[in-house]
Amino acid sequence: MMNERIVKTTLKGAAIGGGTFLVADLIGQVLSMRQAGYEVTWDNLKAHYQTNQALNHAILGVCLGGSAGFLGSVLAYENNAGSQRFNQNDFLDEILVKSKLDLKNKLTRFDLAAVQKVCDFLSIALASKLIGKPIRTGSVAKRTAVNSVSDYDVAFVVKPGSGTMEQLHELFFDTLREKFEGPGCTVRQQNYTVGVLVDRPDGTLLRVDVMPTRGRDNYAETGDLTIWSQRNRKHQKTNVGKHNQLPVGQPQVRDAIRLLKTYKLANNLNLPTALINQIVPMALKKRGGQSSRAANLRFCMEYLADKLSNQTVQDVANGNNNLMASLSERSKYRLRARLLDDLERWNENPPFLMTMFADMD
Repeated sequence: MMNERIVKTTLKGAAIGGGTFLVADLIGQVLSMRQAGYEVTWDNLKAHYQTNQALNHAILGVCLGGSAGFLGSVLAYENNAGSQRFNQNDFLDEILVKSKLDLKNKLTRFDLAAVQKVCDFLSIALASKLIGKPIRTGSVAKRTAVNSVSDYDVAFVVKPGSGTMEQLHELFFDTLREKFEGPGCTVRQQNYTVGVLVDRPDGTLLRVDVMPTRGRDNYAETGDLTIWSQRNRKHQKTNVGKHNQLPVGQPQVRDAIRLLKTYKLANNLNLPTALINQIVPMALKKRGGQSSRAANLRFCMEYLADKLSNQTVQDVANGNNNLMASLSERSKYRLRARLLDDLERWNENPPFLMTMFADMD
C-alpha cells in the first residue's frame, strides 16, 4: 500500500501546481485584455475570459505539481528507508576486517623480517651497552596497526655510564649507517630516533625507527626513560610501557583507534598517530561503559574536535609534553572543521559514513 506521506505530498503538489497555473493564466488573460484595449472590469472579464484555456492550464499544473510531489516524496522515502536499512556497526565491522594487518601477507612478512634484522644486529653490535632486549613499540605492539602500516618502532635501553644521550644517538646512527646504508636502504638522523628506510618489493618505503633510551631513577619500578631530542637539543622523559599499555585489555579502545586511523588515511588528514593513540582512551574513559562501534567512533571524533579548540593534551608518559604542539593553529582549525562537518553530515544521513571511508583502499 502506498505510503501515506507520499499520498499527502502528491496531493499537496497537485494543489499547489494547479493553483499556481490557474493564477498565472488569470494574470495572462488580464494582460491580454489590456493589450487588446479592453478595460479590465468584472463584466469584460466574464465576457472574454477563456474558461477552457484556464482549465487546461490548471490541469497541466495539477499534473506537473502532483508528479513533482510524488517523485520528491518517493525519493525522500527511499533515502529514509535506505538510511534505516544501513547498519552503521556492520559497516564499521567490515572496515575493521579490511584494514586489519595481515601477518601472513608477503609485504608484512618482509617488513617484520627487516625489523628483526635491525634488532638482531644492534643487540649484538652494542651488546655491552644495552639492558635487556629491544622493546617493540608503536601500533604493531599495541595491536592497533592497520594494513597500510609502513613504519615500525623499536626502543633500546642503554646502561648508565655509556655516554651522554647525544653521544648515544650519534653512536646508534653511525652503527646503523655503517651496516645498512647502501642501495635499497638509507639511514638518517631524526628527532628522537634513527630511521632505517628500506625499499619494499612494492616500491614503497619501510621505515624502522630506532629510539635510544636510558632508564631514569627507579627505572626498574617505573619504566621511565630518557630520550634525546635532536631538534631541541635536550633530554625528554617518556615511558614506552605506559604507551603500550593504553589499549591493552580494551578491545573497544583498539577498534576505535584503528577506525580513527583508517578515517585519517582515507581522507589524508594531518592527524598525528600519537595523538590518536592517546585521545581515544581518554575519550572512551570519559564516556564510560560499553557502546557500539559507531557510537564510540562518533564520540572520539567529537572529543578530538573539542580538544582541537586550543586545548592541551598531555602525554601520559610526560606531563610536560603537549601532544597538540606538533600541530599549527591552521592545521588544528582545518582538522576541527573537517571533523565537525563530517559529524554533522553523518548525523543527518547515516549512510554518509561510507563516504567518510570511501578512499581507504
